[in-house]
Amino acid sequence: MSTRRPPRPAECFPVAPVLPVLPVLPVLHVLAVLALIAVSPSPARAATAHPWFAGHVAFAMYDMTDVNRDVGNINALLAGSGLEMDEIHSGFGLGLEFGVETTSRWSMGLGYDHLFANTDVEDASGSIEYNFPANAYRVFGAYSFSSAGALSARVGGSAGVIQESGSVGVSVTGEGSQHRNIEGSGGLFEVFTGIDYWGESQLVFTGSAGYRYATINETKLNGEIIYIAPGEKETIDYSGVFLRIGCKFVFH
Repeated sequence: MSTRRPPRPAECFPVAPVLPVLPVLPVLHVLAVLALIAVSPSPARAATAHPWFAGHVAFAMYDMTDVNRDVGNINALLAGSGLEMDEIHSGFGLGLEFGVETTSRWSMGLGYDHLFANTDVEDASGSIEYNFPANAYRVFGAYSFSSAGALSARVGGSAGVIQESGSVGVSVTGEGSQHRNIEGSGGLFEVFTGIDYWGESQLVFTGSAGYRYATINETKLNGEIIYIAPGEKETIDYSGVFLRIGCKFVFH
């Protein structure tokens, strides 16, 4: 088995001086205020609006063009070793939502999603790992059509922010390991359609499919902006088609 050493983190990601970026926290505050205004029932409809809480699992496709270019560079360094690092094209996710269902068939609320994205390569000589989990915070609205028995269809959309908090790690047997933090944030938009199955209880089974735009256009490695070419910043792109399956509990 080859003993070719894995490339160092600096070889996997180019590093450049830090440039200022806009803080994400004020944006989250604005989204939260807008969502609370949207889901708060007016006195006229308070008696008929039903709050609900939901959880789901998800699978999504990702458009990780820049990340996969880096993976290709690593594979070029590993050429002849018999090792190959997989590109990142998809990942699973977990999510929570809180909203209000109205008799006008509209549902509005707040959502949180944790997206998983990772790849690695290893042998007896060491390992390289890219771990890029992301947190998505969003406000959403959906409209439900007339139900056919226990089934009802809906369409909707979401807007919010996505935050990356990941790492790049390189381990060499007998020499130890190094890890560099990866951070960034960007806007998020979704459109989706779904089906709800309403049983006799307050539990509703849900399924939806849609498209997510979620690109982090400025990525930092240990606090310094990453460039793939002069003036061209490294991106981490979670955009793509997604599927969600879950259930929600409606309070009466």
